[in-house]
Amino acid sequence: MFGDGVFLNEDSVTRILQISDTHIVSVGAKAYDQVNTSGFLAQAVSAIRDLNDAVGGIDAVFVTGDLVDTGTVEEYIHFRAILSAVNLPLLLIPGNHDDSIVLQETLMPESEVGRHLNWVQSYPDLLVIGLDSSVSGADHGHLSDATLGFLDKTLPTAQGRPILLGMHHPPFTTGIDHMDRIGLHNPERLENSLKGHDGPVQIISGHVHRHIATAFAGKAAMICPSTAHSVALRLLPDDPASFSEEPGGMVLHCSDGAQVTSYQYPVADYSGPHRF
Repeated sequence: MFGDGVFLNEDSVTRILQISDTHIVSVGAKAYDQVNTSGFLAQAVSAIRDLNDAVGGIDAVFVTGDLVDTGTVEEYIHFRAILSAVNLPLLLIPGNHDDSIVLQETLMPESEVGRHLNWVQSYPDLLVIGLDSSVSGADHGHLSDATLGFLDKTLPTAQGRPILLGMHHPPFTTGIDHMDRIGLHNPERLENSLKGHDGPVQIISGHVHRHIATAFAGKAAMICPSTAHSVALRLLPDDPASFSEEPGGMVLHCSDGAQVTSYQYPVADYSGPHRF
């Protein structure tokens, strides 16, 4: 976690805002020579501030991977410069575009740097778990034995609280063929771990740049859209990989101690609210 935010809700609801796939590049550059990812993240910062006021306070911002586009120190410094303006604690896990070691050294210097970045954050009515599904030099995801062992030890510590379980690669297929080929390659191991846990779990991920919701191992599971570009919604087999500049989004996850309720929120300019 990094950031100077010290806000703690005075009510009994924990609110975790998820953003994903920000794909920040060097200052002045654009992703794919077209997408102004830095501008979109700055727009997201403005939206986060508005949402923080509208919901009564956000406890942390959880970034579910692909913070930057090529994993360089320069990109992470640029990411930090933009997102630090929200003044909220940040929870970070790497994606396939990240370099897990460089991410930790640049953004989390207080942590013990390791190949896999797994952590747990405890709140009175919610347990948040971050798992590192990145594979060095590859686009697909994999949960190592050490990561799964960490999960198995951590799940019982929820003690009845809901769990928000985040990783970059979704453990389920989406029907978007080119993304499913680089999804999580060992979901059955995760399924075995989760089937042994009786409490409520909400699985959250990124990677696919679209809001997609389903169930996995009997638990709710969803993908957060990117703050920037979207993977095109093409469900035809062997359809070529493509993206579009649809309005970006983020997801607010709220726990009342019994369950997690999630709300998608746009990252775009729009009018309102207007009274009915």
